[in-house]
Amino acid sequence: MFHPILRKEKILDYLEKYFGKETRNYLDYFKKDWSEDPFTSCENLKSTYISPPYGNELFAKEYMNNMLLFSDSETSPVYGGYLEGAVYSGLRAASLILDN
Repeated sequence: MFHPILRKEKILDYLEKYFGKETRNYLDYFKKDWSEDPFTSCENLKSTYISPPYGNELFAKEYMNNMLLFSDSETSPVYGGYLEGAVYSGLRAASLILDN
């Protein structure tokens, strides 16, 4: 995790890159932890990690005489559950298909 000041600078740098220098003329800055919001979270979820494990080895195999393979963000061994994981998984699947 970034120190709060470093986080703020990284966010402002990102916004400035895409929206210009006027981004630095903001009126207020605050951060919001949605897991602390009573309308978006609840007490019994705060200490529970509910994300599933990603990249199970069973999904890396090909099935039905190499006619079936699985490819999505949840089957990716890296960045599971994120777009990057889906891209990685898609590239892996394309490579397997082209190699056969």
